[in-house]
Amino acid sequence: MYLGCPIFYTRRRKDYYQYLFKKVKAKLHAWKGKQLSSGGKATLITSVLQSMPVYLLSVLDPPQNILKHLHKIFARFFWSINEEGRSMHWASWQKLCTPKEEGGLGFRSLNDVSKEETYRHIFLTSNTTTKVWKQFMAAAGITEPVIQVKQVVRAWWNVKCCPKLQPLFQATPAIITLELWKKEKHKKCNTDGTSKGNPRPNSTGFCVRDENEDLVYAKSVDIGVTTNVVAEAQAILRGLEYCVTHEKHPLILETDSLTLKKVIEGEWDSPWCISAEFQKIKEMKNHFNMILQHIFREGNTLADFIANIVFSGAGTNQFLSFSELPSTGRRILNLDKLQTPNLRVRIAKRRAPD
Repeated sequence: MYLGCPIFYTRRRKDYYQYLFKKVKAKLHAWKGKQLSSGGKATLITSVLQSMPVYLLSVLDPPQNILKHLHKIFARFFWSINEEGRSMHWASWQKLCTPKEEGGLGFRSLNDVSKEETYRHIFLTSNTTTKVWKQFMAAAGITEPVIQVKQVVRAWWNVKCCPKLQPLFQATPAIITLELWKKEKHKKCNTDGTSKGNPRPNSTGFCVRDENEDLVYAKSVDIGVTTNVVAEAQAILRGLEYCVTHEKHPLILETDSLTLKKVIEGEWDSPWCISAEFQKIKEMKNHFNMILQHIFREGNTLADFIANIVFSGAGTNQFLSFSELPSTGRRILNLDKLQTPNLRVRIAKRRAPD
């Protein structure tokens, strides 16, 4: 195993993926004693179970029998009372994966995910990607076939051109890859905890935006007297809980607390005061398709504004659309959509005369 993926040099075998089956069954075992309705099971399958193999599918191409076995586990959980029990399946899993408008439940087939979410598909083989690479490579006179990333990058680095243009050619693959990654439809959640002292009155705020940077939901909560670390942790927890509940994935979650990012990613030990929040965040992060990023406070102004609304006398608030935001919040969001840079200005201190 390396970075959560099996490493092997022989043909693909089912034994290499047993750890994934164990993780899924362990999650089902935790839900075993709960009386879940069909709607509750459907929500858990969509937001938790189907998110667990996404990372593996984006890196490897498992055999079809692996995906078929996972589909059987999902279907058995949906139709059966017991984890290993048998019951009548009133519709095939393929039927359940059709959209709700067509009579299904909107589940995603792992066969489709394995084709659409792989790095190879995103950066090399999708229709849009192929057109972009061919257009740039044709303009540069490069005839290398678009097969592997290494071949493409090597072709750009070794192209014969004017020495002054060499750095531009070498940087082009990274620019194209970045732009293709941006085209992936990621939702974004920004969180912030505001503190008037340590400890003093604190509040949390988070805002969720869709792939077009349009506001989906925002909320500010008064959490009383506590510390700034607790406020940041609760802001992340509340934002992540909303995104998991409403299936806002794939997700980029941004926080301006570098401490919390390092704690959640395991680089630092968790402070005792946020141990409960840390466990919940870690559990959801492990089973949800998300990326945690640190952002400077200048780029997190919307979440900071929402968290500070509490101290203006408004108390706990929620905003369901762009029009419900105060004028200052609408201005900040518009500037973000225009990708207006936020500059950090530092004023040099005057030195005392000698």
